[in-house]
Amino acid sequence: SSPVPTNNSSAPSAYVRQQSAPRKSPKQELVDTTLFLRIRPIDTDGSSAGHCAGEATAIKLDGWDESSVQITDSARQTHVFDYATHVLAPETTQQQAYDAMLPALIHAWLNERNNLMVAAYGQTGTGKTHTMFGPKESLASDSLHPDWGVLPRTMHACFEHIAS
Repeated sequence: SSPVPTNNSSAPSAYVRQQSAPRKSPKQELVDTTLFLRIRPIDTDGSSAGHCAGEATAIKLDGWDESSVQITDSARQTHVFDYATHVLAPETTQQQAYDAMLPALIHAWLNERNNLMVAAYGQTGTGKTHTMFGPKESLASDSLHPDWGVLPRTMHACFEHIAS
């Protein structure tokens, strides 16, 4: 949409965006977005880039439930983020993460011809690569590996579907 001038005399050069109606596709009125939030486990042995228990941080995770997380920031204000479709707890395995996130989406892509995009977003060191791919060593496996991330599992599931 293009900006249109306002009639506000106190701000004659101000512009506001003209709202346009959402585009409708033949299949659906709105595009569904599914958002999963995975909480990285606390580093117990110093082997990962994660925070250690008791380590001072600017933001503290206060808790979570199935669809929200609660944090306290450096100003000691509590915030609740409830935008997630599902929150995956720190003890979630790679298989559990895949099972929660992708089978229904893969089914919609393979069988219903829906478009699908999987993306990971977050700060450095929060576990995006681990969730998406898993440890480098696991990727050398030709068969399903317990440490594979969601993308190798997705490819495995797609090839299994094609083979059947």
